[in-house]
Amino acid sequence: MNAKSFKLGFRNRTPADKVAICRRVVHSLANVPAGKRTLVPLAALQTRLAEAEAALARVPELRAELRAAISARNRIVAALCTEVTRGGKGYYAEVGGDAAELQAGGLELPKSKSPVGRPDAPGSFRAERTASSGTVRLRWKRPVRRCVFTIEYTADAAGQTDWQHHSTQTSSRCDVEGLEPGRLYWFRAAAINAHGRGPWTQSIAVRPG
Repeated sequence: MNAKSFKLGFRNRTPADKVAICRRVVHSLANVPAGKRTLVPLAALQTRLAEAEAALARVPELRAELRAAISARNRIVAALCTEVTRGGKGYYAEVGGDAAELQAGGLELPKSKSPVGRPDAPGSFRAERTASSGTVRLRWKRPVRRCVFTIEYTADAAGQTDWQHHSTQTSSRCDVEGLEPGRLYWFRAAAINAHGRGPWTQSIAVRPG
């Protein structure tokens, strides 16, 4: 039999669409004269179709049950949290702010917030040439959540002087464009927050293509 002599169109269809195609075929085969379907396991196909339709119908029921279960879970957990908070307050009223007593009851004193201070140098600072002529891509990791970054570069042979400001930005990556292809450049970055600028990263040298 030529496997390409017909197609059913199952590809990229939803389960419901696939079952509908199978239902059409099985019902049509059932109406074909028996002498023309001696090689067709019609009874098995009808049984399998019934199983698939039952499974398909079960899904909406299960989704409704899941939504109800999630809603019930949220209510029960919220009630538990309320009762445990009430119990914790009662225990705290009895033992006061004694840290050891609180810990024995499974409670902890809130941690005091420490000042952020100036940020550390951006982490994992790296520079790489790109497919674009005269362009270098810089990437790094944010040392603190709230900060901006300043980017500098130099073509000084020692990589120590004549630093030029490229940009100040919030993103932890940038492309430095307009460089001379083949020339060696050094790059560095620093983070800045309300407390000031942190230390520079170690400078990295790259030759743009």
